[in-house]
Amino acid sequence: STSHRRTALVIGAGHIGRQVTSQLEISGCDVCLIDLSPVNLHPFAMQGFHTVAGDARDTAVLRRAHLQDAELVVLVVPDDEIALSVLRTIRDVVPKTPVVVRCRY
Repeated sequence: STSHRRTALVIGAGHIGRQVTSQLEISGCDVCLIDLSPVNLHPFAMQGFHTVAGDARDTAVLRRAHLQDAELVVLVVPDDEIALSVLRTIRDVVPKTPVVVRCRY
């Protein structure tokens, strides 16, 4: 039987998002990373991570990142209002998937 690898989606490839991605990968998760900046994603793409450049407030971006398959979403964007907006969009697609949100203040 094939062992099931857990899947996680990290939104925000800044300092904390990169750390979270590395920790999830070390713990055995398949991680997809979303960021507005292709430059931020490039090192992860080179390591074989699934990356999606775009705005996570856009349902199409979340679907390209396979949100519907993720067992965990970690949301680490620098702006709390944007984080809330992304969270609402995530909840529209997957109402029950666990989401960890890092807030600035």
